[in-house]
Amino acid sequence: MKRKVLISLMLAALTLLMALTAYAASVIFGPRVDIARTADRALEEQYGITDEMQVFFQRAVERMDGRSAVVTYTGNWDLNYVLGTYTVTIDGKQARAVWSHDGESTEGGLDAEAWGIDQLNEMIRLYRDTHDMSVYYEKAVAAAMKHHQKVENPTRRVEDAETEESFNARQAALREKSGLSEEELLSVARQAIETAYGLTAEQMDKLAHNSFLSWYHEIDGKLYYDACMVLIQRPSDDPNQYPEYVKMDGEYFVQIDAATGVVEDMTYDAALAGNG
Repeated sequence: MKRKVLISLMLAALTLLMALTAYAASVIFGPRVDIARTADRALEEQYGITDEMQVFFQRAVERMDGRSAVVTYTGNWDLNYVLGTYTVTIDGKQARAVWSHDGESTEGGLDAEAWGIDQLNEMIRLYRDTHDMSVYYEKAVAAAMKHHQKVENPTRRVEDAETEESFNARQAALREKSGLSEEELLSVARQAIETAYGLTAEQMDKLAHNSFLSWYHEIDGKLYYDACMVLIQRPSDDPNQYPEYVKMDGEYFVQIDAATGVVEDMTYDAALAGNG
């Protein structure tokens, strides 16, 4: 009798282990993530704009209805005029991208008034080689002002700023409400990044959690965990020296439903625009 009980317990434990393994090996993406990644691929296929180039744009899902959506990519602030806006319309499995500068000349490098793939490649090269963005920002502003386009950088006004003590207390309270532990949520974030961006095992080993930029928050009574993961493949031993940029380095932001573990949104910031 004892032998049967022992075998039953072992089978139950094995079943639980298999269930946990299956959970760890899978990740569920919400519709917004699928829509955004479909749009990303359409943008790359039609215009050559890669994930790392999106650091120069603001991506927004403007309208979403089932498998139909409109996704826009608008040039950041000072770069808005020259980079313009890309609009990807998704209808079922079909995705089509158009650009506000379609038909305009992009010849002339950074002296052109419409900046496409050649300029984006040059912007990335300039940052990698010199970490100086002033060259292309100044030219972007000059082009905008030439056509009387307003250039305005956002300013962030903080009123009644939350103290570190109150922030930590609020985070602790929200953590208690979470259906999943922070460790489980971080595991989901890692799986989502690996799946969506195709990182290698070596890259995943170097992917680190940035706790300073990760937190719980509520939207319309629903609890989310925003995880920030950072990849630096060739760190510098000198604190005054920038690490050498390697493709897919940067910050990965993953928004997760803290009750279900469903990944609701993802953003990759290659940190090639001075903000990483």
